[in-house]
Amino acid sequence: MKADWTSRFPLAITVLSGLFLAAWFAEPSRPVAAADATGAGPAPGTPAAGHVCDRSCGHIRAKALERREWGEGSGIERLVAADVGSSVRIALGPRPGNHARVFQRSARPDGRVAVGARLEDGAILYVVSDGDRWEGRLMEPGGAASWIMTGDRSGGTMEKREIGAILCANREGGRQTAGLPPISVPGPPPPPPSPLELAENQLDVTDLNSRPGANGVIYLDFDGETVSGTQWNASFTGGAPIVAGAAGFSDAQIQLVWEGISEDYRPFNVNVTTNRAVYDSYPTNRKTMMIFTPDNEWYGTAGGVAYVDIFGSSSFDEPGWVFTDQLLSGGNPHAPFAAEAGSHEAGHVVGLRHDGTSTVEYYAGHGSGATSWAPIMGNSYQRTVTHWSRGEYNDASNLEDDLAIIAGSRNGLGYVTDDHGNSTGAATPMTLTGGDGVSAGGLIERNTDIDMFSIETAGGSLSITGTNAPTDPNLDIRLRLLDAQGAQVAIADPLSSLDATLNATVAAGTYYLEVDGVGTGSPATAYNDYGSLGDYTLTGTVPQPATVTAEILSPAAPGVSVPAGVGLVLEGSAAGGAIAWQVLDAPAGGSASFSSPTAASTRCTFSGEGIYELRLQADSGAETADDTLFVSVEPAGAAKAFPNRGASIDFGPDRNVYDVSTVVAPVVTDDGIPAPASLGYEWSILAGNGNLSDGSVPQPGLDFGAPGAVSLRLVVDDGEIRTYAEGTLTGRFVTEVLSAADAALTYLVPPDGSVDGLWPALGFDDSGWQAGALGIGYDANKGPSSRRIYLPLIATDVEDAVYENAPGCYVRIPFTVGQAGRVLNLTLRVKYDDAFVGYVNGLEVARANALPGPPDWTSLAATKRNDEEALSFQNFTITLPPGVLVDGVNVLALHGMNGEVGRKDRGFILVSELEATLKESPFLATVSTIPDPLLQDPGDDPDRDGRSNLWEHGSGTDPMTPDGDGVITLAPGVEVRLRMPAVPPDDVRYELQRSGTLDGPSWEVVATRLGPGPWTGQQPASVIPAGGGYEDILFMRAEAPRDFYRLVMTLIVP
Repeated sequence: MKADWTSRFPLAITVLSGLFLAAWFAEPSRPVAAADATGAGPAPGTPAAGHVCDRSCGHIRAKALERREWGEGSGIERLVAADVGSSVRIALGPRPGNHARVFQRSARPDGRVAVGARLEDGAILYVVSDGDRWEGRLMEPGGAASWIMTGDRSGGTMEKREIGAILCANREGGRQTAGLPPISVPGPPPPPPSPLELAENQLDVTDLNSRPGANGVIYLDFDGETVSGTQWNASFTGGAPIVAGAAGFSDAQIQLVWEGISEDYRPFNVNVTTNRAVYDSYPTNRKTMMIFTPDNEWYGTAGGVAYVDIFGSSSFDEPGWVFTDQLLSGGNPHAPFAAEAGSHEAGHVVGLRHDGTSTVEYYAGHGSGATSWAPIMGNSYQRTVTHWSRGEYNDASNLEDDLAIIAGSRNGLGYVTDDHGNSTGAATPMTLTGGDGVSAGGLIERNTDIDMFSIETAGGSLSITGTNAPTDPNLDIRLRLLDAQGAQVAIADPLSSLDATLNATVAAGTYYLEVDGVGTGSPATAYNDYGSLGDYTLTGTVPQPATVTAEILSPAAPGVSVPAGVGLVLEGSAAGGAIAWQVLDAPAGGSASFSSPTAASTRCTFSGEGIYELRLQADSGAETADDTLFVSVEPAGAAKAFPNRGASIDFGPDRNVYDVSTVVAPVVTDDGIPAPASLGYEWSILAGNGNLSDGSVPQPGLDFGAPGAVSLRLVVDDGEIRTYAEGTLTGRFVTEVLSAADAALTYLVPPDGSVDGLWPALGFDDSGWQAGALGIGYDANKGPSSRRIYLPLIATDVEDAVYENAPGCYVRIPFTVGQAGRVLNLTLRVKYDDAFVGYVNGLEVARANALPGPPDWTSLAATKRNDEEALSFQNFTITLPPGVLVDGVNVLALHGMNGEVGRKDRGFILVSELEATLKESPFLATVSTIPDPLLQDPGDDPDRDGRSNLWEHGSGTDPMTPDGDGVITLAPGVEVRLRMPAVPPDDVRYELQRSGTLDGPSWEVVATRLGPGPWTGQQPASVIPAGGGYEDILFMRAEAPRDFYRLVMTLIVP
């Protein structure tokens, strides 16, 4: 049986004088028959046996103006075998004896040969042959008509068609051009997706696949293509290759086009892909290519163009075209328009014709807003809802059944398999997503399809939303809630939205949710459910029956080991009842406690070594659920009872920090390895005013926001077990005002540069300067409406000396520091207009709004400052190098500068405060526990144990608790033993002294130590840990008949 090529032709449109031109011819009624191998009904274009076609049938075919047949000797076989440039005599029906000159020849991978030739009268002939059979098209000169031909060695047939049945054409210089109309709308294009949206949603645009493994494939080509050997080349470029440039779309735009076209073809067993390798893997009769390119010069002005009904052909695989530079919004190629054009042109390839009216070739649709509608095979650029159609709108010119044609046996695609049952008996249970959350999803692939889901609920208010595909959806969702008997309980079918949300209050029981694709009304003014197809997702909340569960999530193992001295972080999950952590078993005399015993996650501490059994339980009153965990608490170095032992954390004793910041450095080991890189760290501040530099490192910095204790917790995660420990660091520092805002000063308005560079120094002689007090400045705003905002700040007025005469003045403010070694930093606060540079003992420490470099007596501010800004202090934190400050008198020097010299600069001000942050004395920290401040001197003994406060401080004992043990004893043999704190306070000097007699006038110093520093003089023979933060230091005694030893402690200032 010969193949029927009567309907395989290119279909397109062009613009002429603002009209869309089309030529259509109805075929006379005649009986036809064909079988649909898919079982889905008659193949598109071929009604059932005995059926007589008319316009209402929908099987419209172009009219054959003339039909010819011939026998052997056409010459096509010689033409196919001829080389380019050869002339072959052929005899085809009405053209006997015509010579055809070959100008195009290509061999295809499947063995077929395609030839383009020009006849003597100018007609173009394109033939594809497999060696036995051939198929071809012949275009009349000037585009008057065309012929569709099939044949073999025994003969053939050809049918003449009007050119309008091949191309919707007008003539530009005698050349036929056609295509989907271009579009250009004003205004800027829509904003691109945000980087966050792209990061969350963007896929690999070189490998997008809507349905991998489908029966057929539609390949979207965005990266450029060279097309040769096709009928496009034969008919439009004289055989020359067509070089199509890349579309120029971003990855986000490519994804949007793919999503839009994929949704249009979602009901069918076809894969819309951007992967060329996937396209190449399909046979010729099961694939097509859509090329997206700005290059349309070879064809003409059009939004797109394609040949019709060639998808199932093994001979013709001509690509379709979408011309992106003809689809513009705000002057830029517009991806949504390209998606509409791509679906339209692919529709031609699978056999669809234009949807128009009696007056226009492309119907542009009707309606407005979210439910405006147009047929995909019409002009659908500017409508929200675009559907496949069967011509049910008013005055439709095309009544073909788009869905049946796409899915029919000619294309070999078919519909996808129904994914959910249509009845309550075949309903799919909705997925529980946690708590009362539910979800589901599916595809309405036919307009006869409904999807049914089952719901179990404890009763109450439920809410479920049906949401369409995010890009160019086709499905108008209706939701119905049915009870167990199938009766309707609630419905959601909004007329103004494609999505739908159903809300209902129900009793406990089983319900069913029906999902259907619907329309909005009559096709004359709205749309019906014919093309209401596509993907959807369901999300919502449905009250669920309570389920009692309890599970220990971390540690996940049934038993774990932890080092003695640390706690264990427990993470659990429980629902449906009251939560409780319990200790089921513990070693004799042992106990465990939970930080939050009624929370799913908690922390557990253990009183001692041994094996503990812990339980997490959820209790609803009627039902319980539980999970257990065994924990072995083990000393360092002991064998492990379970495969993994958590990390050990040792903060050491709580300690004082005599600084504003420190590094927190606990000792962390895991299986004997110090702080392996595989561990995770989680630091947190439990109490106090502090800030950690990094909460995820082994040893973070800690800044004290104020003096006082800061309690910390460290959780160490070895990947299976999370152990923790806590510690406290106390910031021991105080603040002291060194120079107040009304401090005494000396000042100079320099007449020259004779003191430049010298005057800020500590030893500079300022005895000849003027005396005054802060603030210093002037306010020359003396008009009736002047505010004179600086006057309340000014104690020393320098208007006469500075205003209109000088750019500024030098100021020296003496201040006293009792113990310079205790100063951690300084805080300088300054109100200034317009600039200043500050010095401490000649060292520059701060500047604001001053020009770079050392200032001198002529220096001005970099810019003039707003007067209001000068009313507020600007703070500068200063850390001085050692030795800059001295005990006693020091000097803060300020060089104030105006913005200009003259009458315009009517204000000048300098006010400063200087504050010091000092180490608190460790001794004062010790005696701070004594309630009576009159008993806090070094020599006082508030606990009446015979040891002074200094002695208690130096030996690490409590001044309010009587102590029995001595600090110095004679050990057996020839040793002296000192029991001292492992970390002695750094404000105590220790001297071990020896004398031959108690009555002797002098004692010999044997060894000396300053705080925790090293011993000088005689070195200890050994140091032995004594527990409790102490150590025993042993010195060898001198060989003498008799000697005495004493330890002398002296309080010093750090």
